[in-house]
Amino acid sequence: MSYGMNEWVWLQAPVEQEIDTIYMELPHMKRHDFSLVELLVVIGIIGLLAGLLLPAVSGGRQKGMITQAKADMNSIRMALKNVETNYGQMVKTGGTNDSPTATFNGKTAKHVSTSKDGEKVIAIGNKDLGDTNYKDTYREFIRELCAPEDISAANKNINTRNIKFLDAPPEYNENDNDTIWWSDPWGNPYTVLINVNYTNKVYIPAGSGAKLRSGITTPNNYDGGWLLSGSVFLYSLGPNGVDNSGLNQNNLGDNTTDDICSWEK
Repeated sequence: MSYGMNEWVWLQAPVEQEIDTIYMELPHMKRHDFSLVELLVVIGIIGLLAGLLLPAVSGGRQKGMITQAKADMNSIRMALKNVETNYGQMVKTGGTNDSPTATFNGKTAKHVSTSKDGEKVIAIGNKDLGDTNYKDTYREFIRELCAPEDISAANKNINTRNIKFLDAPPEYNENDNDTIWWSDPWGNPYTVLINVNYTNKVYIPAGSGAKLRSGITTPNNYDGGWLLSGSVFLYSLGPNGVDNSGLNQNNLGDNTTDDICSWEK
């Protein structure tokens, strides 16, 4: 049946009224306000979920930082191995045979006085191993590896051919004497220990932050500190920023020790 214009105008009002009535009576279209109890339940559920997720997110981030620290240490170690390939040694030493030193752009790193097998080890980046200016020394040590052209020939330790053994970080600035380049993920220098008398051994003495886990049998290479076979080793102070002498919960340390070591997988 077809309607003319007049008939349609006559029918339009009641049809629209009927549609409005049906629309308002649909259950799912009715407005429903949340009660205070319902809101509190929802907030409680969200809080519970957040509490469950945050430790997992934090733990994942921490694992990522540990992985980054190990990758950094491997890069620095490989850079020093390449220095040795090019120059016959990793660092050029001064001082005496009994107390060797290594100077980087005017900043001097000293040897670790404690030894077990006659090894002489230069420590870079660690105030607890005899270097009060450890941040400056570490900065200039890294500068010679990644930007040797910014150090005068007279102040270089060994890299006289200006070979870039490390990539300079994006924030590198030759006039910046505050930033610690190639720091660990928690902002501290890595501890770098280099054997300089070719005995192929490095001893890392246990400091005041070394706390062994109770009831353990220590391995032969730990005697008041680590005695490691090799020419260069590194470790990070870890999240707590305290030198635990290479101890962590995965080796011999208790739950307060968290150093990250290049000699561990």
